[in-house]
Amino acid sequence: MSEQEVELPPFDHGRKQAIRECRFKTVNMTRTQAIIYDADELRIRATGPRYSRYERARWSAPGVFDHEAHSGDERVIEFVAGLAS
Repeated sequence: MSEQEVELPPFDHGRKQAIRECRFKTVNMTRTQAIIYDADELRIRATGPRYSRYERARWSAPGVFDHEAHSGDERVIEFVAGLAS
């Protein structure tokens, strides 16, 4: 593997199932990123390596968090785009 190649995690049945179960998933207009949202941190963590946590509505629902995952993996982008069609 060259220095510029990145080893991607396996895109197995478990990851696909976690993505399917998330509340919202889409791809950006240029189809370079898959974006996935869910309130369940364990489920969002199972979708892939990059995610962040944020407070959903600080004033009306303090302590309620959502999670947002992003993936530039072409396999994930194609899968998420296929779910929307």
